[in-house]
Amino acid sequence: MTRKRHTPVVSFGDKLMRVLKKAALQEFSRELPWNAAVRLRQRLYSLRAAMRSEGHAEYDLVSRVRITIDLGQVSTRRVGTTIVPVDPKAIVTIVFQPNDSEFDAALGQIDTLVPDDTSAASDPKGPRNQTDILEDLLKDI
Repeated sequence: MTRKRHTPVVSFGDKLMRVLKKAALQEFSRELPWNAAVRLRQRLYSLRAAMRSEGHAEYDLVSRVRITIDLGQVSTRRVGTTIVPVDPKAIVTIVFQPNDSEFDAALGQIDTLVPDDTSAASDPKGPRNQTDILEDLLKDI
């Protein structure tokens, strides 16, 4: 049985890698014809899959990217379970964003609601073992 091989990472354009890196850090979008947007998204998915299979050093960064296509007000039709534009060259918006960035507005004040746990990691007493933690929890009982 042969395994499916991915196109090597070096065969992808440098601009595709830059798009994934930028999208891991901030949201941005572009307007494109629908068929070009779908092709671009698929090419970026292929690059990411190739990075994963090769154990690329920056895979962890680019795996955090979400790519969506917003059809906006374009006339659409259903093909099976998929909704596609009637005109394949209709202009749509392709959105590149970090995973979970859709929650940024809702979690905007999270720093004031939930304290950062990094201070516990830098405890001057050093790391605590599970026995110490259990003793602290049970001392009041």
